[in-house]
Amino acid sequence: AAKQTIDILCMLQEKTRGNLTDQEARLLKDMLFELRMKYVQKAK
Repeated sequence: AAKQTIDILCMLQEKTRGNLTDQEARLLKDMLFELRMKYVQKAK
């Protein structure tokens, strides 16, 4: 489920590129980074 959420957010990031405010884009990028780090930690 976590991997699917990361994949969906990644797709959302690609589809909305150029259409988000700087703050929205940064929030999405930071959220993806945090989720990926937590996913990697749990996968170990």
